[in-house]
Amino acid sequence: MIAAWRPSAPSAPLRIAAATATAVFRAYTQHGLVPQLQPEPIAESDNLSRHQGTVIRQLIEAAGCRLWRRPPYSSDRNPIKKMWSKIKAFLRAAKVRCMEELDCAVAAGLEKVTPQGARGWLGSHGYRYIKS
Repeated sequence: MIAAWRPSAPSAPLRIAAATATAVFRAYTQHGLVPQLQPEPIAESDNLSRHQGTVIRQLIEAAGCRLWRRPPYSSDRNPIKKMWSKIKAFLRAAKVRCMEELDCAVAAGLEKVTPQGARGWLGSHGYRYIKS
């Protein structure tokens, strides 16, 4: 599962039956993420090696965003980890047993991410959300 995250909601979710290797992330960025981006001042990425690279930066910057890399961090200090924690907890509780059920459960889990919760996660890490 790959998805971007905004203070308003998850964005560009993709579930794939493969490891998220560099080539997969590059294809996701080009065909999934970039079409969803609106010119915004900043797109932020963690330091996972497959999330980096010149091509990834060029794709994001061509969409009108500046790409910032997060400094080295503990994963518990990254607000998107709280989103994934909420979705994973929902999926565990759903106890799905087939791929069709998984697709529905993932969609329902993504809908559980509210703007209020997302802003709270930002605030819990010291970020300020300023609606433009």
